[in-house]
Parts: sequence; C-alpha cells; structure tokens
Amino acid sequence: GTLLRDLQVVSSRGETAWLSNTDLEGELDDLVRSYDAGRAQRGFVSVDRAERALTRNASAKVVVDWLALRL
Repeated sequence: GTLLRDLQVVSSRGETAWLSNTDLEGELDDLVRSYDAGRAQRGFVSVDRAERALTRNASAKVVVDWLALRL
C-alpha cells in the first residue's frame, strides 16, 4: 500500500516530505517510469480486493500469489 502511494506522490511530482518510504526515493524515481498513475490506481484496486479476500478467509498464499501477478 505505501509503495503504491509513494509512486503516486513521485509521479505527481509531490514533495519528498510526503513519502512514507523516504529511504526508497531513488528506487521510486526509477519505478515511476513503469508505474504510471493508471497502473498505480489499478494496484490500489488489487490491494483492496486482496484485503477483502483475506477477510473472507481466503488462503493467504493464494491471495499473495494473485496479487503478485496483478502488480
């Protein structure tokens, strides 16, 4: 969740003080080329779906595997 949020901050050229993962600022600058705003938004939707699946007692391994493929 926080990495996707930070990618949104970097892609919108927000203040670095807004980053949750300030230690990853350089890596985020590199990643933002691959994660445009639309892809990051789809990532948020996928994380939300994964959280809901876990609350319905879905297998954590299956959910993590699914999420890794979605991101």
